[in-house]
Amino acid sequence: LTDEELQRARDNLQAFKAVLAAGMPPFGEHDARNIDIPTLLVTGERSAPVLHRITDKLETLIPETERVDIDDASHLMFRDNPDVFNAAVLTFIKSHSSQGT
Repeated sequence: LTDEELQRARDNLQAFKAVLAAGMPPFGEHDARNIDIPTLLVTGERSAPVLHRITDKLETLIPETERVDIDDASHLMFRDNPDVFNAAVLTFIKSHSSQGT
């Protein structure tokens, strides 16, 4: 990370701690099964193994999913490999657009 990105993370730390202290809303298997819109799951090839396991599980639970694993990318795949990430997102959006454009 750049010095600027590190500082931004430090600046956001207190807000993030407040969110964690307030508690995240519960989200379980039932919630995932009830997602009724096309869903794109994206992981980076070098993302932490726990993130791959979460994505694996979501892929089995959410009825209409597509999955893309971005090569040569971490959890910050949009930064590590932006061209591939952007192409995947735009392709997904286009394939689910009601106008097909």
